Amino acid sequence: MKSFLDALKRAGEEISRGKFFRVISHFDADGICSAAIMSKTLQRLGIGFHLSIVEGVDEELVKRLKREPYEHYIFTDLGSGQLELINQMEKKVWIFDHHQIQGELGENISLLNPLSFSLPPFSGSTVTYLFSRQFDNQDLAPLAVIGARGDRQEPIKEILEDAKVDVREDIRIFGKYLRPLYQALALSTDPFIPGIFNDEGAAVEFLKAIELDPEKKISELSEEEKKKLVAGIVLRRKGLEKPEDIFGKCYYLKDFGMDADEFSTVVNAFSRLGYTSKALLLCFNPKMDIEPIMKEYRTELARLMEKVSEGMREGENTVFIFGDNPRMIGTVASILLTEVQKENVVGFAPKGNWVKVSARTKGNNNLGELLAEVTKEIGGLGGGHREAGGALIPKGKEEEFIRAWENILNRRLNW
Repeated sequence: MKSFLDALKRAGEEISRGKFFRVISHFDADGICSAAIMSKTLQRLGIGFHLSIVEGVDEELVKRLKREPYEHYIFTDLGSGQLELINQMEKKVWIFDHHQIQGELGENISLLNPLSFSLPPFSGSTVTYLFSRQFDNQDLAPLAVIGARGDRQEPIKEILEDAKVDVREDIRIFGKYLRPLYQALALSTDPFIPGIFNDEGAAVEFLKAIELDPEKKISELSEEEKKKLVAGIVLRRKGLEKPEDIFGKCYYLKDFGMDADEFSTVVNAFSRLGYTSKALLLCFNPKMDIEPIMKEYRTELARLMEKVSEGMREGENTVFIFGDNPRMIGTVASILLTEVQKENVVGFAPKGNWVKVSARTKGNNNLGELLAEVTKEIGGLGGGHREAGGALIPKGKEEEFIRAWENILNRRLNW
């Protein structure tokens, strides 16, 4: 850890001498929190910046950045898997990331990735916060907790201490501090509750059947009532992967009025609907009205769930789904992963002349490596983490991707 912190300190010394930076960050909750931490850090250092939130690094983005007049770039929560592309920018670049590393590191790139230091892949916001911490920005620690939970990671000890988080064993349901039970259950996407998502009437019937008041908030329930609720939901989720995954550690953030999992869900929803500026603003104004956008998010998610269920295909170890919203296909894949019997879910959605691919696994497959290998064979760019990854492939190559995926996965499983 010391060598990693030393590298972050050197990056801090270099960046603090700069006057202006172009900042690029990923569009998920971890990336938004990373961007919020970095932008506030630069602002407090008196350094100017221009921030963009993007879905990923591809050839089109790099060409655009290369034409820009800026000389110094910062990437947060992305970039490690596209080093060869970023090398082509011929600009000085600092990358604060945790994704799997692909390509050779050019002299113009400073890579701040825990994987380079034989450390666990801390979230992008964790890496960015550890950089910011040297400038006494401990008040930004809650954003690192939110970003980590957005990537389903346990926040590291140093950040929990800085953030003064209240860690509780509790029910993991969105809205437990803010909404009546029936609304909270209908809103829940992680964990997903079959037959109740986006259906408040079904939620009311379910709660009455287990003799709970639908109007109560989860936070108002007695311990006995909580046990009754958990038992009922686990029974409803029977047959899903980890049906009991409704109870666990919750990281309550007093100033945000909810726990980190809930807040990361809101940030993620804002950004995936294209409201990236509002998602960033939310990080510093957590009491802003979220209801209109959350309603829009639920409606779009329900539409997508219905759409992908119509054309779902099963391979040997993978379920393949086809959607039309590239920003949300990964969210749908994550939800379906808990419902299907196969180890992997791969989603496709058109994006201009490309197709966005989002993959999720509950097995031992390294999806970052697998996607990189598949795209190397058929064309495109791919990478990510062990459990989740993404790719861009040329339009019309979906069937070729599926064949290559199945062949490479079978070969890996038979090693």
